[in-house]
Amino acid sequence: MAMDWNSDSSADNKSKIEKIKIMKIENADKSSFAGTTVDSEPNPIDFRQPAYCQTPCYAPLILQGDCLQHIQTLADESIDAVITDPPYSSGAVLEAQKQSAGRQGIRDNVKQNQRFAWFSGNNMTTMGINHLIRNLGVEFERVCKPGASVLVFCDWRMVINFVPALESCGLIYRNLIVWDKGSFGMGTGFRNQHELIIHLTKGSAEYYSASFANVLKCGRTYQKKERIHPTEKPVKILHDLLQVVTKEGDTVLDPFFGSGSLGEACIKSNRNFIGIEKNGLYYKNAVERINTVTNNEQGSLFNGA
Repeated sequence: MAMDWNSDSSADNKSKIEKIKIMKIENADKSSFAGTTVDSEPNPIDFRQPAYCQTPCYAPLILQGDCLQHIQTLADESIDAVITDPPYSSGAVLEAQKQSAGRQGIRDNVKQNQRFAWFSGNNMTTMGINHLIRNLGVEFERVCKPGASVLVFCDWRMVINFVPALESCGLIYRNLIVWDKGSFGMGTGFRNQHELIIHLTKGSAEYYSASFANVLKCGRTYQKKERIHPTEKPVKILHDLLQVVTKEGDTVLDPFFGSGSLGEACIKSNRNFIGIEKNGLYYKNAVERINTVTNNEQGSLFNGA
């Protein structure tokens, strides 16, 4: 049966939220939630400790903060797949312009505009984003189960940087998926009509569908009213990726959660997810979006929503 991508809920959303082993805390304070809200200052966290979340911990789960810090709290081999869309730092800003920014990682013309704060990640130097991706890759290899897939969105400029950074962590480069958007964008010359998705695995790959090619056709999310985040990925393409590399009940990690598109795709596909988002506004919007998608069938999933 075809998936209704415009529906915020379905009967399948009533399926159980499986408990996953993420971490254990001695004498955990169960009144505190793993994520922090944008309206209050988080309690000081000592990330040298083995955990951050309350116990028991359930997916779906959205955390606000630095992805490198939060991912260190996840247990070994607790994740079935990683699907994420990191900042590309791909050439929209020259290296010299990045280095001359008013402060690290922030462009002068976005400092005062929260709506476009997402673009600050594109202000990292290539060395900076490579360092981030390589450190995340080390954690991906640790937290992923054997056979798990790691799918990373990027553009043509960054493939040659991201692939070796992730391969050096012990992940195996399997494929390069093309997302054909169906129409080309703005610009001159050969105008962009596609993005790329790097596919790596931890050891021998496990697949759950043979119904998709390595060219996926899916239109952009065009309308501003439909988008929470300027680089938001369509739910449908995320759904297609999920069908190939996960099964129902699996847990998917996205350390750059953004608007929560992956969370919506997981809910509509009966997958669990863990999302990490640093930006307070997008964290709040993602929490609201996920609660809307579930249509309150399971009550409020996240404290502070």
